[in-house]
Formats: sequence, C-alpha cells, structure tokens
Amino acid sequence: MSAGVPTEAFVCVFIFLSLLIGAAFRELYRKFHIPFTPALLVFGILIGGLSGFLGPFGDLAKAASNLDPHGIIILFIPILLFESAMNADWYIFKKSFANILMLAGPGVVFNILFTGVCIRLILYPVDPVQNFSWEAAFTLSAIISTTDPVAVVALLKEVGAPPHFNTLVEGESLLNDGSAIVFFNLFLGLLRGGNANVEAIALDFVQFAGLGPIIGIIFGILGSYWLRRILRDEILVTCLTFCMCFLCFFVAEYVLKSSGILAVVACGLFMAVFGKTKIDHQSEHSLHSVWGFLQWNCETIIFFLAGLVIGVQPTTDSNIIDIYDWLKMFGLYVCITIGRLAMISIPQKERFWLKLERSYRPVLWWTAWSN
Repeated sequence: MSAGVPTEAFVCVFIFLSLLIGAAFRELYRKFHIPFTPALLVFGILIGGLSGFLGPFGDLAKAASNLDPHGIIILFIPILLFESAMNADWYIFKKSFANILMLAGPGVVFNILFTGVCIRLILYPVDPVQNFSWEAAFTLSAIISTTDPVAVVALLKEVGAPPHFNTLVEGESLLNDGSAIVFFNLFLGLLRGGNANVEAIALDFVQFAGLGPIIGIIFGILGSYWLRRILRDEILVTCLTFCMCFLCFFVAEYVLKSSGILAVVACGLFMAVFGKTKIDHQSEHSLHSVWGFLQWNCETIIFFLAGLVIGVQPTTDSNIIDIYDWLKMFGLYVCITIGRLAMISIPQKERFWLKLERSYRPVLWWTAWSN
C-alpha cells in the first residue's frame, strides 16, 4: 500500500474499479455475447497472477484477496439471495416445489456420497501426505457438492433459461443449505473422533432446515404488516426491505445459530407471495430497480474478487498449490460434474424430468459444468 493513503480509501478504490471493470464486461456481453460472470472470473485470475508486476494496483489486488470471508458473506450473500427469492414466480415455484425438495434433499445426499467415494477411492486412494480418511473425504464432499446460489442465479439469468427450469435449479440451489450443513456436521464429528448420534443429527436438521425458514417467515410477516401501512413512499419501502433482509440473516445465522441462507430465502419468498401485494405500483417499480442494481454490484464484485483470490494465492506462497494439486482439483471437478449429471438423470423416468431433460439438455450440461 502507498504511504499516507488510508485503508478505507483503497477499499473504495477496489469497489469502484471492480464495478468499472464489470461495466466494461457488461458492454462486451451486449456487443459480442462474451459470458459476463466467467469473463470476470478469468480476468480476476489474470490480474491476481500478474499482481507482482502491476505496482500499486497489484498491491491493491493482494490486499483485496485477504478480505475476511465472513464480512463478504454478511454484506453480499443476503442481497443476492433475497433479491432472487423476492422476484421468484411463486406459482411456478409452488408447482416445482416437490422436485426442488427432491433435489435439495435426496439429490444432495446422493451427490455427497458419490463425490466422497470418488475422493477416497480415485483422488486419494493411498496418500500418506494428505492421509484422507473416509470421514475427511465425506466432509470435503459435503462442502463442495451443493450448488452455489450466487453462481447459479447469475448463470441462469445470463443464459436466459426457461422460467420453470430457472425456478427448479435456482430453488434447489437456495434450499440445499440445510442438507449440506447437517451432513457436514455429521462427518466432521466423526472426523474428530465422535460418534454418529441420531438425536444430534435430527436436532441439527431441525435447527438448520427448520428454524431458519421459521425466522424468515416471522420477519416476512412483520415486514408485510408494516408495508401495507406505507403509501407512496419508495424510500421507506426500500429501506424496510433492506432491514428485513440483513436483520433476518443476522438473527438466524449469528444469534440463533441456524441457517441465515434459508431464513433470507424464506423471507424473500414470503415477500414474493404476500409482501409485494401490499406495495403500490410506483414503489414496487423503484424497489425492483434498487434491488436489481445492488444485485448486479454484488455479483460483479464477488466474481472478480474470486478470480483475484485464485490468481494471487499461488504467487504469494508457492507451497500452497503445486502441479499435483491442480491435477487433483481438475479430477475433483470432473467427479462433481459426473455426480451432478447422475443426480439429475436418475429421476428421468418421471414424465416431468424426461420432458425437461430432452427439451433443455444443453442448459442442463452447461449448468452442471458451471457448478
């Protein structure tokens, strides 16, 4: 960092440079149809890899790559999830709810088990350095097997997926947090020498998959009750939705130790069904404009920042990632992709899945590869 320049100034510079780069890639997407989010990620990797040759900009990239992940989560994730859930088509979501639950429940379990077996038997069969046990393999699998809501939401909006397919994949990515957390805690406890207690597993599932949505619905009810008393005040409506979003996430995640993601999703879905009907047309238009703008800002910063982290880390410490790690990461990517495709293809006998797979097979492949 340059002497005499406060850290806060560098943070502001990084944010606005990221948005400027995002604006440039958005313009390239409009003219040449270059995918927006993958292009941002690749560009971030290039900037991070060349950070040692960019002077002050390289120092800025290195500093940005060391940001606290918890700060990123509490600032960006609630906005992205709430905006997506609030703008969901409830009628399509309701019709697809059974299939969404099947993907977010049994589908996630299948993917965790499949990926864990691949990690233990294929990637780390006999490795005295890493010493991957079955418990460690399934713990890692529980972390990486679920789809990322941010990437899925951005990708489906970018490729213009059909509404019912968009709702299906996006809904699964928003609701799979509970299943992943339960199995992560289960295998992490076994890894640390604990026992698989059925009561503890059931309690974790209720706490993460049950308590989070209840908190979100409570915040949605309170917010909707206030919204119906507001008349033609766009600023107050927007302010209230922001308070609902962040306070809901904070209370669920940090106060009651539940799933903040599921709480925000439930609050957003409640707003989509009941809350938006209490808002006048002019305020609703302003609300969508503000949330859409902030959603694009958060999405741009997150993907660019992810690229910086990937590009900077191997250059700052050569012992972090070597050539064998890159090969194993590629193998892990292949295993996850195969497991994801198998999970989607298993229920193909059902009429809905068969029609979906035949009609939108390219989108299915692209979505699986991108997760």
